[in-house]
Amino acid sequence: PPLSSALARLICVITVPLLRYLGCVPVYHDYEGLKRTFQKSLDLLLAKRTLLIFPEDPQQEQDPLTKMRPFQKGFVHIAELYFENTGLALKFYPIAIHQTHKVMVGTPIEHHPQAIPYRERPRVRSLLEQSIRHMYLEMSASPNLPLTIPHIRTTSDHK
Repeated sequence: PPLSSALARLICVITVPLLRYLGCVPVYHDYEGLKRTFQKSLDLLLAKRTLLIFPEDPQQEQDPLTKMRPFQKGFVHIAELYFENTGLALKFYPIAIHQTHKVMVGTPIEHHPQAIPYRERPRVRSLLEQSIRHMYLEMSASPNLPLTIPHIRTTSDHK
């Protein structure tokens, strides 16, 4: 204060159009807005595009070791919509980005479409959060660890 509000508005004026230009999907917090968020996300997946999801809950405290916040589980609904439209299970790839600019991609976590959603959403959320936390801590313990990005198979890789 007193300039922080004015600075925040100025940053929004610059960044929001830039993020829209880059194709970012806005996340709304009301029911109708969330429906638009999920539909836009589904449309991108159906068009063979990749989504980068940041599921951290900004209302929660950061872990002092990893600087991560606990994950929300609502993003898993995208996998349910994807299955309804394609009959295919969606895989989530955990990605950890370390403060040393190292990046590690973990083993994909597959959504189980036949599972009960109120059990499956927390399962996927928990596995992703644990995997990313583990990779981050691994990179912290081994700062000379090489960049690790495995080949990620896409539907165009299958015959």
